[in-house]
Order: sequence, then structure tokens, then C-alpha cells
Amino acid sequence: AFTAVDCNAEGQCMAQSSTGPLYFVDLNRKGQGSGLAAMDGTPESLSGRPVALPLTRYFWWLPAMPEEIYTSSTPLPDTTTYPEVLEEDLGTPLKEYNAVQRDFNTPLLFGATSGALIDPEDPASLKNTRYNSAFLVEADGTVLSRYDKQFLLAFGEYLPGGETFPILYEWIPEAGRSARGPNLDVLNLHGTRLGVLICYEDIIASYTNKVAEQGVDLFINITNDAWFGKTQEPKQHFVLSLFRSIEHRRTLIRSTTTGISGFVDPTGRIAHMTDLYDAETFVSTAPILTETTVYESVGHHFPKLLLVLTLLSLMVGFSLVQRIRRKIGWVSRSR
Repeated sequence: AFTAVDCNAEGQCMAQSSTGPLYFVDLNRKGQGSGLAAMDGTPESLSGRPVALPLTRYFWWLPAMPEEIYTSSTPLPDTTTYPEVLEEDLGTPLKEYNAVQRDFNTPLLFGATSGALIDPEDPASLKNTRYNSAFLVEADGTVLSRYDKQFLLAFGEYLPGGETFPILYEWIPEAGRSARGPNLDVLNLHGTRLGVLICYEDIIASYTNKVAEQGVDLFINITNDAWFGKTQEPKQHFVLSLFRSIEHRRTLIRSTTTGISGFVDPTGRIAHMTDLYDAETFVSTAPILTETTVYESVGHHFPKLLLVLTLLSLMVGFSLVQRIRRKIGWVSRSR
């Protein structure tokens, strides 16, 4: 009995049995005796590399470039209380349980780990590629595009020097093993250009400016501030992020797994801000502005200008001090 099956366009499929092992079959070789074979590493007949199945609780990778995400018509349990809603949902078939779009058909932007499962026997292996990604899907589950996080969180998502010295991951096994992904373009939804910022990328002004230069209509930040618990950090993160709206005159929408979600208008005004402790859903209308701001054009040069002005001020000050000292010395000699 298989709990999940995934195939690529070339007819090569992977399946996961109810007991956990992965199996591989090449439909193009059917009749040549290949049949269904248990995987021992990467099959030689596979032209690319196998990816983890998107429809399973056990492997949390999505294919790096999926063409479609399964859309389920199975509704969520009626109860909205926790943990009862999770307990009632455990009896749902795995394919339905893991569906990103479940009982609704509307475009969706969601976060996921993507990449390639090169070593299925050891999901923690550094041979496997992992990207912290955001997928944009159409109402029917068609994948429109993907954005990968560019600035990874040290120790949380990777270990500095870990690729050079793999033993570091053995010493700190809790550290993440993600890599900087190749996709950093804005996402296009029916002509609306979305500048996606993952996690703390929304507080990096210089990087946000590079995203804005691609021509974005609004910013969307998805993050998880669970690292810091019930502290003031989620509020600080939220407040720091709203400056991106002020700098570029763009709407900022924040959606957090754990933390503070909210809606910031193009002037930096907080139109909505959720509580830190409770789940909440809200709907807002996002103004779309397309003008280029002064900050976007020359703002990244402002620190350099300040440095030049500081150096000039020091030079002028030093020159004045020298002139005063010479003048005082001349008066002393005259007396």
C-alpha cells in the first residue's frame, strides 16, 4: 500500500509505502523487467535526481520546480479549537491532509522547503539540497513561480563553515542545513508583481532595495519568529519591517507562522497588527503604487554621503583647531 506517489514529465516515479521505504519505477522501461524496485540510493536510470514526495508527513521537501500542487476538496474539521482540530484531522487520508489548498480554490502564496533528496536514506545528509522557498500557485494548483531565501539565518538554517568542515554538523546536529536558493526574481500574479521577503530579509534595507529595483507593486513577508519565544523580538521585527514601506511607498503584507502578522500601507501606517499569542485571520485591500521613490534611486548612497560629510567635517574641524592654535601662539609671542 502506497501513501504517496509522485512522477515527473519523463514518466519516472517515486512512491512511498505505508511502512516508509521509497520505491522507484521508470514507466518508460515497463516490460523490460525493471518493474518496481526498492531504492538503494539514487537509481542509475534516473536522468536527474529524485526529489522528496510532496504528499507525505515524513519527508518535507517539495520538488525544486514542481508544475502543480495537489488541490483537495476535503474540508477542514468543523471545530476550530486546538488541539481538537488536529486530532480530528488525523484520520484524513494523507494526500488530503497535506494539501496546501484544501477546500478552497484561490491563488496562494505559501512557504515550504524545496530542493532535491539525493540521499533518501539520510534526509539530514549534506548531499541533499534544501531551500527556504515561497511558492506562488494558481487557483487550480498550477505553480506560477518560486522565490528562494537569499539571506540565511546562521546556526538556525546553516552553520558558518559547515560545508568546508562537515564535522561541525555532527557537533551541532540541531543546526539547519539549508542553502541559498537560485531563484530571487519577483513573483507575478496576473500582472501584479510581488516582492517576496522571507524571514528577516524584510529588515535588510539594501536587499529590499534590490528587490524593489525589479519593479514590485507590493511587498509580502512570510516568516516564523518562533526562535525567540514569547519575547519582544516579534514586535521589534514587525516594527523594523514597516520602514520598507516608507522607503519605497509600497504596501507591506506580513504573514507569520509564529509572530505578528499585519498590514502596513505605503505611508508606513499600521492598518492591522495581530496579537502575538492567538491565531487570527484578516482581510485588507492593498493599494498598488508603481512610482520610483527617491530612496530607491539614491537612498543606498545615503550612508556613503554621511561618511563623506563626516570626514569633511573632521578635516574642517582639524583645520580650524590648527588655525586657532597658531593664532594663540602668535598672540603669546607678541606679548
